[in-house]
Amino acid sequence: MNELATMYPPQKDSPPASLSGAINAGDTALQFLQIDQLAVNAIPFPLTLGTDQDITETVLVTAIDIDTNTLTVERALYGNAAAWPVGAKCARTCNAGDIEALQENVRILCDGIENISLTPGEKGDKGDKGDRGYRGAAGTAATIEVGAVTTGAAGSSASVTNAGTSGAAVLDFTIPRGEKGDTGTTGATGQTGADGAPGAAATVAVGTVTTGAAGTNASVTNVGTSGAAVLNFTIPRGEKGDTGETGQKGDKGDTGTTGATGQTGAAGAPGAAATIAVGTVTTGAAGTNAGVTNAGTSGAAVFNFTIPRGEKGDTGETGPAGATMTPVTTGALAGCNNLDDLITRLNSIFAGTSNITGLAFPS
Repeated sequence: MNELATMYPPQKDSPPASLSGAINAGDTALQFLQIDQLAVNAIPFPLTLGTDQDITETVLVTAIDIDTNTLTVERALYGNAAAWPVGAKCARTCNAGDIEALQENVRILCDGIENISLTPGEKGDKGDKGDRGYRGAAGTAATIEVGAVTTGAAGSSASVTNAGTSGAAVLDFTIPRGEKGDTGTTGATGQTGADGAPGAAATVAVGTVTTGAAGTNASVTNVGTSGAAVLNFTIPRGEKGDTGETGQKGDKGDTGTTGATGQTGAAGAPGAAATIAVGTVTTGAAGTNAGVTNAGTSGAAVFNFTIPRGEKGDTGETGPAGATMTPVTTGALAGCNNLDDLITRLNSIFAGTSNITGLAFPS
């Protein structure tokens, strides 16, 4: 007869114990939170690791230290040695190794026995309740689906709710919108786009022309838009001219009848007309105040402009293509074919004209 396979006593109800520390595949000293429920087994005995996991490992316990809750084991009695996390459940269960040993011993004991005649005996009394059965087959796998995904307000809390069941979960996500990030570095210049359709022609018209008090500053304001400018002009009156020289006194005539009233003396020469010229135009820092100073005199004004740079805005959507500007063919702005020509011509007019009176603009 062949040597019988080693069999180990079972433990009723297979009470579990939990690992107090994680272990690697090569560790042989296993520490538990409590091992009183395992210490009742006679050494050696098999112990199944990971009874709460899908895959298990059976080890052989060779020593018990009840004071430190430590078991010394031989790894991979059945199954492969593996790493196990803190809290993994372990118990003395009836596993495949126990069944295989039982089957092997039955085969050995029955080997060569033939023609056994068995006579049924009387029905016995009802037996005691059997031990706890083996672990059942794995249940149906749970399913998880993504349901609605909603964007929440920036700064709000994210949330996930299950609109399904515990076995067929449908997860609805609410994910808050991120705060607006800092402005990124300027990207590389893109390729030049195709020419747009001609834009609407820019127009310039003279609005009101007001005569200001002598000695005040001249001004020009645009009460229209950048594409349809309407310029209102305020031009100061010239200073009053000096009184003309008194005419020569006539010779004393003989006393006679009262002579006719003498002619009025000639009018004095006209006073010099006030002039306006553009001086310097300086670009100020973004966020500073605009300023205009007269570096000349009240009669010969030279305006220095300080215009702050605008804050850089977000890139706007591409606007509809505009038409080309209708060329100006008459008046002081004749020959201006676009807005750049117009601005250059106006700067030239203000810089080079000594007497702004009588300057004509096309309407």
